[in-house]
Amino acid sequence: MQKLAGKEVLVLLGTWCHDSAREVPRLIKLLDESKVKLSKITFVTVGYDKRDEAGIALAHDLQYTPTFIVKHNGVEINRVMNNSH
Repeated sequence: MQKLAGKEVLVLLGTWCHDSAREVPRLIKLLDESKVKLSKITFVTVGYDKRDEAGIALAHDLQYTPTFIVKHNGVEINRVMNNSH
């Protein structure tokens, strides 16, 4: 978790998605317990079509929910996703 210090995290999730309902709270708990200081965390909810009105999911080629994208200086450096579907 400490490697996330100073990084930006983008969380793409579906409120309808049971994996998002399970994994997003776990991420929040880990961040809280680790006391890691992110530069920014953004939550974007998507519909069943894995799209949002702002086009953020499309711009990040969202395939699975949830997807956690770690960025440094605006550049994606890591991606964690649930692809068990």
